Amino acid sequence: MSRTHRLRETLLKFYGWCHKTWYIRGGITIFLVSGPTGLLALAKYNDEFGPLPPFLAYVKAIEKSHHWIIWICIGFGVIFVILQEAHNRILFACERRGLPETRIFAAMIEVFDEVVGKKMMRFGEVAHAISTYKEEEKFERAFKTITQPRVQMHHLIEGIYKIISLDVPQPKELKITLAKMEHGLIAEYAYFLPSGNHPTPAAELRHLDSTFSTACRDERMVIVEDLKEEGKKEVDRKYRPAGPHDKGSLICLPVPHGPKVEYPYVISIKHPKPRVFTEAFRDRYNEILLPFAKRIAMEHSLLLIRGEG
Repeated sequence: MSRTHRLRETLLKFYGWCHKTWYIRGGITIFLVSGPTGLLALAKYNDEFGPLPPFLAYVKAIEKSHHWIIWICIGFGVIFVILQEAHNRILFACERRGLPETRIFAAMIEVFDEVVGKKMMRFGEVAHAISTYKEEEKFERAFKTITQPRVQMHHLIEGIYKIISLDVPQPKELKITLAKMEHGLIAEYAYFLPSGNHPTPAAELRHLDSTFSTACRDERMVIVEDLKEEGKKEVDRKYRPAGPHDKGSLICLPVPHGPKVEYPYVISIKHPKPRVFTEAFRDRYNEILLPFAKRIAMEHSLLLIRGEG
């Protein structure tokens, strides 16, 4: 993480801590609101502290024009609006860098309920029909009917699309894929959304400097804030541009599987606008995406057990 990102993270943590502590929050609010007022009052009523600073001297001069009250009131209003807006923006940044807010959590619960609900329906269907199965195929047929890992993976990718759409501008521009990996290189797309908007062909990304391969090699989420700038790099490049007009930002998360920790899949999320995804919110993206990655890994295990991996 760069020095700028570390400084930004430190300031956001400090501001978030101050906001959560009521007496510190109250003290800062009083200072921000009363400070400018006190300085202006000092300029109006008190000359005992020697020559006034240029700004306060200017306020004294305004007083003689008989319109000083109007100007000071306008100044108070402008200062208050600016400080309030700055407070709201910083607080919003603090909330984004922390845990996902309530609406994200609620949507995640809803998505997982839908995924589990579909499997529960298959359990019910098998429970009613199992008495009609032939004895020699009963258990295998029940297992394969209940476990539909490819269908479940598709539902999980749809869930990711739904969650991330709540958290970005222009959600219709999102592209999400689940890429199947072989030997650290992309082999094919298992799923992609929107279904009518095809991603860059997998064959064009089958290189060690693609973001998919980088994620598997680094064994962690890769975030490319500006695809165009990243594509210009000569060394340590984490993104292979699809063409001269390729732009936007990208997240790639490898899906770990098994005791030896292999990475059979990579989840990718792309937005055409640069810096929609940034390093400053890495923790947030992990909190949203890792629960989906665990469930995809479980469905991959079921694929292997069924002999379809």
